[in-house]
Amino acid sequence: MLKYAFWEMNMNRVGLEVMAYNEGARRTYEKIGFTPEGTLRQYVYRDGVYYDVHLMSLLRAEWDARYAEASRRKG
Repeated sequence: MLKYAFWEMNMNRVGLEVMAYNEGARRTYEKIGFTPEGTLRQYVYRDGVYYDVHLMSLLRAEWDARYAEASRRKG
């Protein structure tokens, strides 16, 4: 999906929001190159509790660098 966003749609930045309690998703996004940008504190109210939301993004140059590196390793 990111390849399509950057190479086909010519986007420069892909951003996302992830709930603070979803640590597994946050770690996964970081592993594929997303960078934390900030936190919207107590942004979502759900089931009587306020939750923080983390903002993350990935830039095309960052994606290109990772993709090119992966392509070289494959052969």
